[in-house]
Amino acid sequence: MRSGSAHYSVPEHGLLQGHRTAHEVSRPVRRISGAGLSSHRLLQAGERVRRDLKGDAMIHMAFVLLPKGREVIAAKAASALNRRAPGLDFAPSTAASDGEITNLEFKGGRVMIVPVPMPVPKGEADQGFQYSIASWLPTFKPPSHAAHVIVTLRLDQEMTTLNAHLLFTRVLAAVVESTEAAGVYWGSARVTHPADFFLDVANGDDQLWTMLWTGVSAVRQGADRLSMLSLGMEQFGLMDALVTGPVQNANDLLMFMMDMLRYCIERGSAIPHGDTVGRTNQERLKVKHVPSPIDATRKVWSVDIP
Repeated sequence: MRSGSAHYSVPEHGLLQGHRTAHEVSRPVRRISGAGLSSHRLLQAGERVRRDLKGDAMIHMAFVLLPKGREVIAAKAASALNRRAPGLDFAPSTAASDGEITNLEFKGGRVMIVPVPMPVPKGEADQGFQYSIASWLPTFKPPSHAAHVIVTLRLDQEMTTLNAHLLFTRVLAAVVESTEAAGVYWGSARVTHPADFFLDVANGDDQLWTMLWTGVSAVRQGADRLSMLSLGMEQFGLMDALVTGPVQNANDLLMFMMDMLRYCIERGSAIPHGDTVGRTNQERLKVKHVPSPIDATRKVWSVDIP
C-alpha cells in the first residue's frame, strides 16, 4: 500500500462528536455575486463563470485564498504552470483584456483567474479546514485570508475525469506558488487545505492527490474505534467511502481509504457490494453499500477493519 511522507495522528479534541448532517456539510460552490468586487468587469466575469459552470463537466473551479489582496502577474503564473505541466505551452491570452482578470491559454483550453478583494463569504472556506487531513497535524492552525482569486480551468476537448483533476491540481498549485497564497478552497470537495500542505502533496506522487480532491470527516466511535467518511466523491460521479477501524491505526485507515478512492476513480465505479478488499494479498475485508451517515438518501461503500 502507498504511504504518505507525513504521519497524521488524529487529535482527540479535534474529532467531531458525529458526522455532520448533509445540511451542515453540503455547501454548494457559491454563486459569484457583485459584493465586494472592485469593478463591473470583475462582476461580469464572475457571472460568466457562474453561468458557464452550471452543468458543464469540462469546467473546473476552486478558490485560492490570499492573506491580502495581491496582483496576479500573468507571466509569473504562466511560468509556474509551464513548470508543472510542460508541453501545454501556457501563455497570457492575446484576447482583449478584462482589466484585473488574468487569462491564460494553453494547448487544450484556458485558465481564468478572477481576483475578489474580500474573504470567501459566510465563512465557507474557513469551515472547510476541519475536513482537510492537514488539520490532524498537532501543529495545525487554520490560516486567515483577506481576499481570494477564483480559478477556473476550461477544457476545449473532453478529458477523463481523472486527467482533468490531475491538470487542475497542477493549475491550482501554480497559482498558489505564484501568489503566496494562504490556502485552497476546493468547493466540490467541501474542503479547504492550507497552502503549504497543498503544495507539499502536489509536489509529490500524484497517486496521493486524492488527499486534495476529497475532504475527510473523522469521528470517534467509543473509546477505541474511529470512523472516516470521505466528502466530495460525487464530483467523480462516485460514492463516498466510510471506513472504520482502531483509532490507534488512524494513519493506516486514512491511507487505505485514499488508496481505495483512487482505485475507484481509476476504474470509474465504486467497489461493488459484497466484494472484498485488503491491505495485503491475504486480507479479505467485505465491502457493503450502506446509507450515508450524513444523508440517508445516498449510499456509501463501507469497510470495517477489525
